[in-house]
Amino acid sequence: ISAFPTMTMVCNPSITLAERENQLLQIVAGISPGADFNNTATAQGKAFDWLVNVDPAQVCPEEQLDVVQRYVLALLFYETNGSNWTFCTPNPVESTCPFMGEDRFLTAGSVCQWINITCADPEDANSDIVEIVLPSNNLSGEIPDELSALTQLATLDLMDNCLIGTI
Repeated sequence: ISAFPTMTMVCNPSITLAERENQLLQIVAGISPGADFNNTATAQGKAFDWLVNVDPAQVCPEEQLDVVQRYVLALLFYETNGSNWTFCTPNPVESTCPFMGEDRFLTAGSVCQWINITCADPEDANSDIVEIVLPSNNLSGEIPDELSALTQLATLDLMDNCLIGTI
């Protein structure tokens, strides 16, 4: 049982789906400048498509911290071949999730409840991410520069994976 209820955002009723997508695009374009968000062959395109069309939480643009954190973690997932991770991919058939009380990546719950993600205030579902710990989880690919958008991130443990890039 999750400490946080499943997050279902209800955006301003006057906002259209196209306006929501455009506002989300403005936010993520500031995180991934120059990215082609319409190209779902790229990790940025996949993460943006997930955020706009697939994310069960359907975050609202006015929830900027949530938008940023969900986008960056989705980008980390797609950039590091998340569907091949050993633990806690979104699909329970593809991987086990042996960590009690934590959600899989890319699920509706708060990012603060996703596996091995720690937020500054464990009681606040809208708190800043301060720790990402994903060692020995078969991550492969490039460490996304966009992790720098997680301004309160103090610990990043990606040991024993097959990653390239600088932090």
